[in-house]
Amino acid sequence: MSANERVLDIGRLRRMVNYDPLTGEFTRRNGGRVIRTGSLDSKGYVVICVGYHLYRAHRLAWFYHHGTWPDGDIDHVNGIRTDNRISNLRDICRSRNLLNRHAPRPENRLGIVGVRKRNSKYEARLQFRGKRLQLGVFDTPEEASSVVETMRARLIEGGSP
Repeated sequence: MSANERVLDIGRLRRMVNYDPLTGEFTRRNGGRVIRTGSLDSKGYVVICVGYHLYRAHRLAWFYHHGTWPDGDIDHVNGIRTDNRISNLRDICRSRNLLNRHAPRPENRLGIVGVRKRNSKYEARLQFRGKRLQLGVFDTPEEASSVVETMRARLIEGGSP
């Protein structure tokens, strides 16, 4: 929890903005008009100014809907950073959040998350809680990718390696 989060209480938040859990949008009342609020930060997340402090909208959505700040990271299930519908958000630890990567790292030449070419084969591996998990070596990149996706889903849902 950040210092800003310690300052904001749920009553104040609900007096200043409205949150629609079905659309994920925040609005403010300005006289008789309702105006949509928020802008994008440098990483592509929606940020909202509440009481002279900036907050990421996905964390505010969680707080607004549940009445408590999240314990860990807020993960966008579908990987779209601007989709702040409550059904798309989950409170998970940092290790699990990092598994939900939808795009490969820049140095990945194959363009497949968790798969690298090794001689004439394809190696499947993941990083979880600071440890590298070797998942095997396969004949095709599709086989390796399938193993990676299965393990990612299992770990994100709380399973063990």
